[in-house]
Amino acid sequence: DEPTNNLDIESIDALADAINEYRGAVIVVSHDARLITETACQLWVVEERGLSQIDGDFDDYKREVLEALGEVVISRPRD
Repeated sequence: DEPTNNLDIESIDALADAINEYRGAVIVVSHDARLITETACQLWVVEERGLSQIDGDFDDYKREVLEALGEVVISRPRD
C-alpha cells in the first residue's frame, strides 16, 4: 500500500525498474501516477463497491474518467 511514500524520484524509478524486472506477481496499491505509468502492469480500479479491469494503460483510464466527468457536468440540469 502506497510503496512510494517518502521516496524521492530516483527511488521511485528504481522501484518501478525492480517491479518490471521481477518475474513473479506483484500487487501494488498506489495513487502515485508516476509509479503506475512506469510499471508494465495490468490496471485494476476499485470504485463504486466493485473492481474493474482497465483495458489500456493509465493514460487511457485518465481519459475515460475525464470523459465521464464531462458527461456528468454536461448532463447536470441547470437551476
